Amino acid sequence: MRKVQLGTIVIPTDFSKASKLALGFAHSLAQQYGFDLSLIHFFPYVAHHRYAAPAGWMISDLRSRSRRRLMAAKAKVLATGTGIRLSVVDSVGDIPGQIINTAVSEGASLIVMGTHSRDGVERFLVGSTAEEVLRHAVLPVVAVGPHVKDYSRRKIQTLVYATDLSARSLGVLRILPLLMAGDTRLSVVHVREDQAHAPASVGWEVSVRNSLLGVLPADILERRVDFKTLEGDDPSRAVERHLKLVHADLLLIGVHKGRGMTTHMAPRTGFRMIMAAPCAVLSICE
Repeated sequence: MRKVQLGTIVIPTDFSKASKLALGFAHSLAQQYGFDLSLIHFFPYVAHHRYAAPAGWMISDLRSRSRRRLMAAKAKVLATGTGIRLSVVDSVGDIPGQIINTAVSEGASLIVMGTHSRDGVERFLVGSTAEEVLRHAVLPVVAVGPHVKDYSRRKIQTLVYATDLSARSLGVLRILPLLMAGDTRLSVVHVREDQAHAPASVGWEVSVRNSLLGVLPADILERRVDFKTLEGDDPSRAVERHLKLVHADLLLIGVHKGRGMTTHMAPRTGFRMIMAAPCAVLSICE
C-alpha cells in the first residue's frame, strides 16, 4: 500500500465563499502538518478564435482582476508565516481534468476544494467541478462542504473514519500515518443498517484494528483510536450524527470511480455525507 507523503496541497479557487473556506482548511493543514500550499485559479475566459467573446481587452482586465484577488489571498496566508504559490491557468473547457492533471504534475499530496449548494438543496450541482474531481482524482481530495465552519485558525484534532469493512474502504489507511501525527484522535465507525447485516458486523473492530496495526504504532492505536458501531437505516445520517457528537474536524471515506459519486458504502452515500457534513470530508479513490 503506497502511503500518502507530506508534500503540496493544491487548492483550486473561483474566489467564491466555498473556495475561501477550502483555502482556510488547507491553511490549517499546512500549519499543523507542514504541507506546502499551491493556490490555482483556472481562468475560463480564453478566446479560441478571433470571433470569440469576450473581447481581448476584457480578457486582459479579467485576468488582472484574478491576479489581484490571488495576491490578496496570498498576503493573508503569508501574514501567518505559511508559504504559498500562486498560478493562473488558462482553461480550455475541462476544468476538472485540468485540476487533476495540475495536481499530478506538481506532485501534490492532496487537493482541497470547496463545494456549492443551490437553492437550499444539499447536493452537488449536476456535472459540477467538485463532483467530477471527486469521481476521477488519483490522489486524495478534501471537499469542504457548505456546512463547514471557517478553519483558518483551528487545529485538526478529531478524525472520523467511516468503513463498511470492504477492501475499498481500506484506501483511507494510506493517509492515516500522516494525519495521526501529533495528538490527533481517530474515531472508527461502522454503520449497521439492520439486523440482517448484524452477523457480518460481529467482531468488525478486530478486523479493522488488525488493518490499522499495519500503518499505526500499537501505542497510538491503544491511546488515540476508538471504535463505534452506529445503528440506522441511513448510513449518511448515522455518520452525520456521530460527526456532530464528537465534534469531528475531518471525515475519512473511501470512494471508487463511477458514473455517479459512489463510495465503499453505497451509491451516493459519500455524496450525501459531503454535502451534509459539519466538517470537511477526505475521500480516496481505490
